[in-house]
Amino acid sequence: MKKYLPHLSLFIGLFLGFIAFASAQCLPQSAPYTENMGFSTSYFPDCWTAVTSSSANYPKISSDPSGTPFNCCMAFNNNNLLAMPEMAPDMNSLRVSFNALTNNVNVGLVVGVMSDVSSASSFVPVDTVFLASANTFVPIEVHFNAYTGSGQYIAFKFSGSSFFYIDDVTVDLIPNCLNPVGLSVSNVLAQSAAIAWTEPGTATQWNAILSTTPVTNFSSQTPMVLNAPSYNPSNLTPNTTYYFYVQSVCGGENSEWASATFTTLCGSSLLPLTESFGNALPACWAIQQVNGNVNLNFVGYGMNPNVTAFSGSGMVLWASRNYTSGQQVRLVSQAVSSIGADALDVNFMWHHDDGIPQAVNEGVQIQYSFDGNTWTNTQQNLIPRYSTAYAGWTEYDVLIPEAGEHSQVYVGFLFTSDGGNNCYMDEVNIRAASGCFAPANVAVSNVSGNTATLTWTEVGTASQWQVVISETPLSSFSGVNPVTVSAPTHMFTNLNPTTTYYAYVRSVCSGNTTGSWSHAVCFTTGCGSILSLPYHEGFDDYGTCSNAFPPCWSRPLVSQYFDEDTQITCNTPSATDFTASDGSNSLRFCTPSSGYTYAISPAIHEDIHHVSVSFFLYKTSAQYAGTLTVGVMSDASDFASFEPVATFEPTQVNTWSFFSVDFANTTASGADNRIAFRHDGVSDYDYLLLDEVDIVYTPDCWPAHHMEVSNVTGNSATFDWLDVNDPEIQWNMKISETPLTDADDFANVADTTFSGHHFTINYLNGGTTYYYYLSPACGGNNSGTWLSGELTTLPCNCYVKVYQTSLSSNGWYGAAIQLRQGGSVIATVTMLEGQYDTVTVYTCNAGNIDFWYVSGGIDMDVAFRIDNSGGMTLYTSNGTPTAGCFLSNSPGCGVSCSAAPSNVNAVNIPDGARITWNTAPEAQSYNVYRNGNRIASYITGTQYIDDNVLSGENCYTITASCIVGESDPSQPSCIVGVEEYENTQHVSIFPNPARDKFTVKADFHFDRIVVTNMFGQEVYAVEINSDHAELQSDMLPAGLYMVSVRSLHTQATQKLVISR
Repeated sequence: MKKYLPHLSLFIGLFLGFIAFASAQCLPQSAPYTENMGFSTSYFPDCWTAVTSSSANYPKISSDPSGTPFNCCMAFNNNNLLAMPEMAPDMNSLRVSFNALTNNVNVGLVVGVMSDVSSASSFVPVDTVFLASANTFVPIEVHFNAYTGSGQYIAFKFSGSSFFYIDDVTVDLIPNCLNPVGLSVSNVLAQSAAIAWTEPGTATQWNAILSTTPVTNFSSQTPMVLNAPSYNPSNLTPNTTYYFYVQSVCGGENSEWASATFTTLCGSSLLPLTESFGNALPACWAIQQVNGNVNLNFVGYGMNPNVTAFSGSGMVLWASRNYTSGQQVRLVSQAVSSIGADALDVNFMWHHDDGIPQAVNEGVQIQYSFDGNTWTNTQQNLIPRYSTAYAGWTEYDVLIPEAGEHSQVYVGFLFTSDGGNNCYMDEVNIRAASGCFAPANVAVSNVSGNTATLTWTEVGTASQWQVVISETPLSSFSGVNPVTVSAPTHMFTNLNPTTTYYAYVRSVCSGNTTGSWSHAVCFTTGCGSILSLPYHEGFDDYGTCSNAFPPCWSRPLVSQYFDEDTQITCNTPSATDFTASDGSNSLRFCTPSSGYTYAISPAIHEDIHHVSVSFFLYKTSAQYAGTLTVGVMSDASDFASFEPVATFEPTQVNTWSFFSVDFANTTASGADNRIAFRHDGVSDYDYLLLDEVDIVYTPDCWPAHHMEVSNVTGNSATFDWLDVNDPEIQWNMKISETPLTDADDFANVADTTFSGHHFTINYLNGGTTYYYYLSPACGGNNSGTWLSGELTTLPCNCYVKVYQTSLSSNGWYGAAIQLRQGGSVIATVTMLEGQYDTVTVYTCNAGNIDFWYVSGGIDMDVAFRIDNSGGMTLYTSNGTPTAGCFLSNSPGCGVSCSAAPSNVNAVNIPDGARITWNTAPEAQSYNVYRNGNRIASYITGTQYIDDNVLSGENCYTITASCIVGESDPSQPSCIVGVEEYENTQHVSIFPNPARDKFTVKADFHFDRIVVTNMFGQEVYAVEINSDHAELQSDMLPAGLYMVSVRSLHTQATQKLVISR
């Protein structure tokens, strides 16, 4: 053993040296001592000791809990004990201050002292710190003057499963005059707050400062002197941040300043108060935790269920799926003033879903408060999340009659969890309600195919109500015809089956005053008779294969079809997405040879003799697709009631064909018959497709189908459509630069009637959107409502095309070609490597186009060429073009107007003015201006009649519209409006009409009479000094004349008609 002793002595010496070295690094610290934690998460503060830690290595340096990526603080989670370095001064002479944050205010951080950092049992607690609010750093200070032990290590102990953070730790000596501690601000309202603190020493007076800006130079301030450890400021400014400072007065010595910051609530808003929500709590709104450590979020998209904000960028998310039953949080609105309002109406959007039906107590309760602290439920009960009647966003109105005529009212939205799905709210509108209040608890029940029952609760004293039902949501009730009822229930009848309706109700109060309409109650009827026409079925809404069939139609017989593409066997008739005349699906019939299958419509309430049906058919085989027989059935389950009317088979394969049938001559008559489509089968492989079924009142002519707009250029477009009417039926075409609101509106581009089913217009403007409307020109019962659409012309008809024809990876390296005109770059064409590419550049302005190669390169020769709009090749290249301008070319399209119209002549005519002019080169149409204002466009001739001539001088100019652009205006031609001097109360003419002579009589003396024709030319004048005169007219041609009677101060004009 002795021979090993030198080695053991060496080991002991090294160990003691290591301990000495370590001890030298962690010497007792003097005060003040500061640690701000500002280093990487892999680093731990010098001489700090994690006495006990959790499995996730807590306590540890953490990133900012507010979400920023910077390291900020020490984080605790799950049974942590952390000791600071040993302090040199006596422990009872020290205090520690730090900033603290937690996500759970119910769990505190214990601050104490340890005598041995290697033994957790040496920890002696001194104080437990609880924070008043979550997720916000709060300054904390703990004094050790009451500690009596021998420990010199300040330590922090945390035992919660949540998180606690500390930062900016400072240890210093307790001053002789202790500064106030426990400074808190509560009951913060718009103009007042309650501030309190704890005096740790013996002070009985305190200096205090309240400021709207942070104070850094206290010597420049004049503090107020307080005689109690509290302060209740009033007359504060709403929505303002205040900084409060307080120090203890200890005889001849003052303590350090303690501070707190608070923001007053917003003042009361005038009504209405609207909030669409974004991604954060709205300004002037607040969140109050009611039961549990829960919160609200503001998001644009949420899950469980998947929901997007009703409008705007955000909505309220109550993540009740994550909370236990009974936990609650309240969203508090900004205060509103209801002075002048009888009540408040809280309007908002609420999201319903049918998930987790057992969570029946989950939703929102609307409340109100006059001080923001004491809350009262409204008469409306909790609005649940779960619903089978409603799906998605639903509008609600909750009335608060008790909240009228108050200067300050808060509206609370109390969210409650039942462990179900998440809840969503959006678009809050708090508004005034009249003395005639909207009904509450509006609901629909007993919904059938043609009826439904509406019920509601009367909030006020009304004994009559008005109800309205609509197939679309109503934003305005003007023009509706409500039904007045005398009980809080109403049955709607004669509803259409499988139709969504929106029902509304309002109260009728004394004096026939009416309240606001209730929120929409939405419901969908079941199967029933078709009560109104037209009726449409496109087979697009039911999926595909076996069960894809309109829910209110009947198919008493089915057959099976095996789809080779999908390898699925489907019952038919059923919807398929193989092809469709319009939309996504059609109805497939596939029936074995000598068999039948049926697709039968719901019963039609109209007399079948007044009804027609139109549809499209498509066959996949010339011989084996079968035929479709259309008929009438009185009973969908009785094949013997089927009365065939017509049998159809498309003439072409793989093409949609249009057919129509009227039932004027069927044996079946009266109401509640059905239209049946019977497939007469030939093969169980090939099939017949049915689509776009329209049941209508038998029309005098059919509307257009399958409109196609083609050959759209810079100035023209061609329209083609399917016409199934008799050849003598003409068509009405309207084309306008603006949408038309009525079929009788005049279209300023084209408004014409013509024959055929083809129409071309060639005087449009380039780069312009046009709206077109087409209808058959027949009277009587015309089912052909206007078919409408829009088109946008090309910028012009003049262009060049640049083609690249590289193969594989051969090509340009981002090579760029610029097109320049008049020194300006009008386009840049960039070629992509290894691609075929064609780029069209419109060159609408006259003048040469210069082509410049500006950048890029080629890894191998590449073919490209440039063609003009006439198809002429201007340039070809099998390599990089010459740098700079490698081609100049004039488009030569002749699209600009070279001259204005000439010889413009305006003349008066009866009830208007006629303007004529000569043609202008390149003109596609003409525009007429009167006194600088355009009054007509798209005139294709050289004459225009202005039937709205203004009094006074009227000057007309004409411009030409070319393929691109408009010419300069012509020289003006002016006339004087014949109404300028008319003043019939001073002069009379008789007889009128006159033949050979007429008499003029005035109520003033005149000295001159002037007669002008309808062109404004003077044809007769006489000098006279009298108040009457007889004049000869036998030399005047028949027509309209203007007789002007004039004196020095008076002039009057009257019309005169000369007849022969």
